[in-house]
Amino acid sequence: MLVRLNRKLKKIFLLLLCGVALVERTMADSPSLSVSGAIQKCGDKHCLLFVARNSSGKAIQMIPQQLPWRSSLTTLVAVGVDDPSKVLIRGDMPFDDPGPERLTLGAGEEVSDNLVLEDEIPHLAKVLAKQSVLIFWAAPLSTMDYDTDERAFGGGLIAKNESSARTKTRDRGEKE
Repeated sequence: MLVRLNRKLKKIFLLLLCGVALVERTMADSPSLSVSGAIQKCGDKHCLLFVARNSSGKAIQMIPQQLPWRSSLTTLVAVGVDDPSKVLIRGDMPFDDPGPERLTLGAGEEVSDNLVLEDEIPHLAKVLAKQSVLIFWAAPLSTMDYDTDERAFGGGLIAKNESSARTKTRDRGEKE
């Protein structure tokens, strides 16, 4: 059963990477905003560190709610490795009226922040006590000048009773 499960997990990661390759083909039509994410330890909890980077030669404007750690459109899904029927989804986020605040990212600038996964995904700590968990995320790539449904996405593994997380993250703006 473990071998069969590992094959399924490899297929999931392969499909994830193939999806990134398809999205990267559209980059010429979009601004140079990229989002990356990495799972790491934050004290006794696990965090998803997001970095939003403007890799263009000009400034871009965003409302703060478009950043992946503030957006209600950022998707987080956790799947149990030993029991794939155990699927956890990010809890509801309240609607956040953007207001007048604007964020300008100059050419080459980046901003980053963490999401504490145990706070964002209900019951994650209980599942991690029993089994390893795969985390999948998807974050919107819209700016004020470029409204799109495109998303950056990635994933990682949080091993049961381990102090560190292993990540495999591929993002729309990332090159190999």
